[in-house]
Amino acid sequence: MVVLAAALIAVALVPMVAAYLQLSYQPTVDERAAEPTAAAERALSDALPAATDAAPAANWSARANVSLAVERALAPTIRAIERSGPPDAATRLSLNDTAADRVARTACPSGPNRDFGDCEGSAGVVVQFRGNRTHVVAVAVDVSRVGPAGRTEATLIVRR
Repeated sequence: MVVLAAALIAVALVPMVAAYLQLSYQPTVDERAAEPTAAAERALSDALPAATDAAPAANWSARANVSLAVERALAPTIRAIERSGPPDAATRLSLNDTAADRVARTACPSGPNRDFGDCEGSAGVVVQFRGNRTHVVAVAVDVSRVGPAGRTEATLIVRR
């Protein structure tokens, strides 16, 4: 009886397996379009700690120097991301000053138990005055890819 039931179940599974194999998974256009953005975000997230460590320890009046140092430190990573795309597509990254300003106005860390000062976006880098020095909070980057599948544009906020 048990063997007969197992044989019946096995025979019933054959059409299900065949249907599954015929309906193979195809990613949607949105998932394929998100690939350059996800790859750029991963690479920038990995590179940002070293870029901020390379920035000079500066007081608030020298915050532009900190932003410039982070921008220069991220430049090789940005060039590598641009070159790593498919050969039939062009990928461009650029720091977004407007998005950095928006993050500085609306999403900088604050609160009653934090002794943080002003927050500012400068050249795509969000900096905040903490502990008598300028601290990098995030970078805002525009990602654009044009290729046979169409155009993808996104703005990334990569936090430190």
